[in-house]
Amino acid sequence: MNTDYQDIKYSCQGSGIRGQPTPDPRRSLNKRGKIILICFFLWMGVVVGRFYHLQIIKHEELFQKANKQYERTYLYRPERGNIYDRNHRLLACTIELDSVFLDAAMITNTSHLSKTLAGILEVDNQDLSKRIAGGKNFIWVKRKISTDEAKSIKDAGLGGVGLIKEGQRLYPERGLAAQVLGFVGMDQQGLAGIEYFYDDLLGEESFWLKEHQDAFGRKLYLPDDLLQTLPAGKDIVLSLDRTIQHIVEKELALQVNRLKAKAGVAIIMDPFTGEILALAVQPAFDPSYYPHYPPEKWRNRAVSDIYEPGSTFKLIPLSAALEESLVSPQDRFYCGNGIANFGSIVIHDIHPYDWLSLADVISHSSNIGTIQVSQRLGSNQLYHYIKKFGFGAKTGIELPGESPGIFRPLRNWSKTSLPAITIGQEIGVTPIQLLRAYAVIANGGYVVPPKVVRAIIEPGQAKNTLSSSKPHKILSPATCEKVTSILIQAVEEGTGKEASLPNYTVAGKTGTAQKFDPATKSYSNTQSIASFVGFVPARQASMVILVMLDEPQEKSLGGIAAAPVFRKIARQVLRYLRVPPDKGAITNVISHWSLTNAGYKALN
Repeated sequence: MNTDYQDIKYSCQGSGIRGQPTPDPRRSLNKRGKIILICFFLWMGVVVGRFYHLQIIKHEELFQKANKQYERTYLYRPERGNIYDRNHRLLACTIELDSVFLDAAMITNTSHLSKTLAGILEVDNQDLSKRIAGGKNFIWVKRKISTDEAKSIKDAGLGGVGLIKEGQRLYPERGLAAQVLGFVGMDQQGLAGIEYFYDDLLGEESFWLKEHQDAFGRKLYLPDDLLQTLPAGKDIVLSLDRTIQHIVEKELALQVNRLKAKAGVAIIMDPFTGEILALAVQPAFDPSYYPHYPPEKWRNRAVSDIYEPGSTFKLIPLSAALEESLVSPQDRFYCGNGIANFGSIVIHDIHPYDWLSLADVISHSSNIGTIQVSQRLGSNQLYHYIKKFGFGAKTGIELPGESPGIFRPLRNWSKTSLPAITIGQEIGVTPIQLLRAYAVIANGGYVVPPKVVRAIIEPGQAKNTLSSSKPHKILSPATCEKVTSILIQAVEEGTGKEASLPNYTVAGKTGTAQKFDPATKSYSNTQSIASFVGFVPARQASMVILVMLDEPQEKSLGGIAAAPVFRKIARQVLRYLRVPPDKGAITNVISHWSLTNAGYKALN
């Protein structure tokens, strides 16, 4: 026992263990604490640095991202204004339809989605798949779909598919006054007619708008102050009367179809105010489906088409010569039994006449007699009276595409220009120009600007937008009375008998103009324009009416092709407006006017 103990003791002494100091546990704990504290401060520095980076440096970026979760920005298109007739009956309005779009980032199964949408919306599956793979996030699928299609899309519950409301222009009367109203494009921009001419008023400019939404993307509200200030398109009231427009379009379409005419125009205007009560053009179209029609049907021929007016233009030299006291209704003219030479050209009448009074010259539409009237005027005076009546310049009607016509300067006239222009050749006019010329006689001598818009309606007020151009006097009432008497005779005894009415006095003139054939460089014997222009009641006119048929195939003369349409339209419109019969009544045309030093005032 002792030996073993000793061995152990010496062994321990030899190893050096005995006599060394024992480590202090407090010192070890202090060292570890410092390490932990350093790590803590380092961690806090990282956290504070991160907070600083996020709250200070990245504040604006993160703020915008947060707002995007609760706001949606979209292009706001103000609702387009309505269009009404003169009695505030609706002609054009806007409804809301759904349009389908894709958010490509949210699509998980392109094949399934494109196949499903193709089946619902009848779009091309492969084309849709290619567009999805094209790299764009926003993709239109189909715009302005039906309510049934929208319901099917919602029921399908497809991820990445969205619906948005868009405006769709609606024309409740379908094709009524289509060339006047015009139409709009996919994005509600005006493309023709009033829709184009007043596009800035009907549809305010689009802008970007933000609305609030919840975490699921559901719209919450728009700020009240913003709702009150959002712009909206203004409404427009036309001078057209829907009922009169129906009458005119019906009668014009029947005659165009009956005579197989290429086209036709019929217009009614109030001769004292210039308001257009009806403007019809054939062939017609439905503005709701304008892409389905050829562009030539969109054209408003009443203001854009130029044609040689033929005998209806004889009104101008007749009025000018009477105004200048160069002729009287009783003057007689030798008409050469239907043929006469004027310089290098030979002029014919349809029927041979020898001596005719001035009234008979117009009543029987003698070319030869009317040219002799113009010869008394001379080229200079004839030219200036044509300009006074407004030919060769736009009327200023609020419709796009108006043509000024074709009227050469006097210095470019040839020796044959006077006889040719006198009978409605070598000059190109529009229907609206010729209608306005006859209104001068009907209203007692004033050139009145035609207008198709009565007012623009804004919230709480109505702004009158009638033409700022004032009527101006070019003929005396006495001259207008003489011309009216001659035009009455032209209807009752001459070429315009088919325009006469049993209980009303009609004043008017027929016209049959051969069309120039570029191939033969001469006037065609088969293609012509038949027309009639007149006013009724003759000495207290309620309306001036023009009817023009382009290339009627069966009856080509104005007296048998256009005059009957005038009669049918006038009879119905006079009844609708409750205009009393005037047969036997003698009323001076000037009774409609109150003349002042400042000009005139139309009395209603």
